[in-house]
Amino acid sequence: MAVKLILSRMTLLDGVIIAALLAGIGFSFFLLGQRQEGSRVVVEREGKILFSASLDQDRQVSFDGPVGKTILVVGGGEAFIRSSDCRDKVCVRMAEIGKVGEWVACVPNRLLVRIEGDKAGREGNYDILSR
Repeated sequence: MAVKLILSRMTLLDGVIIAALLAGIGFSFFLLGQRQEGSRVVVEREGKILFSASLDQDRQVSFDGPVGKTILVVGGGEAFIRSSDCRDKVCVRMAEIGKVGEWVACVPNRLLVRIEGDKAGREGNYDILSR
């Protein structure tokens, strides 16, 4: 009943606005899916790089932090935190990262794991704020 009432009061301009909003939402999903595949994983603590490696090399790396040990797994073009001694384990539940700009943080252990691309591939690309 409420849907019929809304549709009966809807004008052509309302339909155009709704269609434009839906198209904008669809386009934003398209843009988000266009991220470049990353080539390197970088681990930082307080702005200092602790570890950097290619995403193609399979390895498992351990980092000691203020609350214990954090284990990072790298391989197959992705990286993820397998385990951490932090209390809430939010970093462990995060998805694998592998595209440029993606990151995972273990705040209690003060670790930032981020993905970088090759510099040659990013020189000609602009983000939406640069245009």
